[in-house]
Amino acid sequence: MPTFIRNGQERLRPGWSGASYRASWLFLSVLFLFAGGNRVQAQPQVLFDPLHGDFACDDILTVDVRVGADITDLRGFSFVFEFDAAVARPQSVAPGPLMTDSGLDYFFTWINPVEGANTIEIDAGMYEGSLSGPGVILRMQFYGLTNGQCALSAIESRLRDGNNQEIDTDFPAGTFTYSCAGMFFNPPIEVISCDETFAVDVMIDDTFEELAGFSLTFEFDPGVVVLLGAEPGALLTDAGCSNFFTWLNPEPGASTVEIDAGLLGCVNAGPGSILRLKFAGVVSGISPLTCLEDGRVRDSSNHEIPFRCAAAELVYRCAVSGAPTTWDQLNIPKISSLYSNFPNPFNPTTTLKYGIAEAGPVTLRLYDVRGRLVRTLVNEIRRPGNYELIWDGTDGAGREVETGVYLARLKAVDRMHVQRMMLLK
Repeated sequence: MPTFIRNGQERLRPGWSGASYRASWLFLSVLFLFAGGNRVQAQPQVLFDPLHGDFACDDILTVDVRVGADITDLRGFSFVFEFDAAVARPQSVAPGPLMTDSGLDYFFTWINPVEGANTIEIDAGMYEGSLSGPGVILRMQFYGLTNGQCALSAIESRLRDGNNQEIDTDFPAGTFTYSCAGMFFNPPIEVISCDETFAVDVMIDDTFEELAGFSLTFEFDPGVVVLLGAEPGALLTDAGCSNFFTWLNPEPGASTVEIDAGLLGCVNAGPGSILRLKFAGVVSGISPLTCLEDGRVRDSSNHEIPFRCAAAELVYRCAVSGAPTTWDQLNIPKISSLYSNFPNPFNPTTTLKYGIAEAGPVTLRLYDVRGRLVRTLVNEIRRPGNYELIWDGTDGAGREVETGVYLARLKAVDRMHVQRMMLLK
């Protein structure tokens, strides 16, 4: 028979067998849980916003890190995020509005260790005071590289409260899909001599699964080359159905050619050539060959297919007085680089020089030490060569910036390069 303790003495509990005693305690325990005693509380949640999404070609994917209203004493945080570096690459990481609009002093650092690394390390916090959710504590931006799905997850996540104690949280992973069909010139660099002609194919890759037609405009330098003509490529002529193909070079000396073409009664798929452009040289030099942004490629439902078009170079060399006759004389750097600015430190202006090895989109942006964008100096297609510009110490709105260290980041097709600069007033 079960016993119980009263006034320090063990006594018998009459009328209860061992089995009934255990059953009663099991019943009371279940009843206690259902009544709310000992209830398990859900962990505060940290979320990517959006948690899932799609982006294409030149889109920039913005992902916020958001905390909920159940986080009321946030003094700082440290994250290590992992992503698929073959699919996407970080462009910028910055504190979110919950920090920047708080009116409190804070610190914020981030690092993507090396080119091609698949992690982002972030450390941030408040020098005094703390933050309360809900709100965005962090904002990341990515650009796409190759088609595929990019998982984004926090492999390390530490949130600290005002007593420097860790806040246990739940942080689900996100997934984002990048899709962009590729268009390029073959060959990407064509070099000819006197009395020779250029023949450049416009190619599409295998991500074009259903090609029905296109309207494209190409730009070149009429001071270096002249357009001789355009003709349909094998993906049109060998598709097994009729096609139409028209091209227009508006007037002598024009720098563009407009092409409208399509298939009648069928579709085709990449990879392959959709058209060929023919040029002759005029004066020794380098002519970029690019697709203008108003180009359209259509599927069988007349929907546009997002695509990215790489640039090419037409190099004409004809031995006349003073003309370059070798590749070295064309002064093409072997690798894209951002050289040290001069003077450094400076006040109020400094000269930045950079070299581009491969034709394509180039950006040169300035950031402060907190990772905030100060100004975009270059954002356009550049052909191979050396360039320089002057920064006058102002931000994108024309306001003078404060004394401090600034980071200049060059991003070219083949490389990303960063240099530190110091403004002293």
